Amino acid sequence: MQVRRGIRDYPAVGVVLLTALVGIVLEVTGPPGAARWVVSAVALGIAALQLRGMVADLRAGTYGVDVLAVTAVVSTVAVGEYWAALVVCLMLTGGEALEDYASARAGRELTSLLERAPSVALRELDGGGTERVDWPWCARGTGWWSGRTRWSRSTPSSTPTTVSSTRAP
Repeated sequence: MQVRRGIRDYPAVGVVLLTALVGIVLEVTGPPGAARWVVSAVALGIAALQLRGMVADLRAGTYGVDVLAVTAVVSTVAVGEYWAALVVCLMLTGGEALEDYASARAGRELTSLLERAPSVALRELDGGGTERVDWPWCARGTGWWSGRTRWSRSTPSSTPTTVSSTRAP
């Protein structure tokens, strides 16, 4: 199920992997040179797709590793190293998929972290006792910040409990 979704979301990765399988089969059982033509054609197709994005980036004033990768694919196909070209294509397409996955996961982790942030602080009063203060009023520079503020996590219906020392998180 995960593999299907990955191939659906990143078809270029699927094309490169399928080409590798077909290339291996042709290398072993096919006519001489068939694998070279199939793998080279797909590698150049992937390079053309990357070239289109690279030109758009260059027009926007940015450039990246795509310039080097497209050059590497074209160069390796030109000298007959078609498997190396396919590996570069796999790194390009797979790298985009991994980057998107890592970005989504980091977003989920940050959201989870923010959901667990303290919402209430207990401020020790000079005469003894504590005062319950909602989180936005506990920020530095608001006059509520004190070295004696204890941070706690609570829900509106529960009693706050201290979860860290007297230092800010």
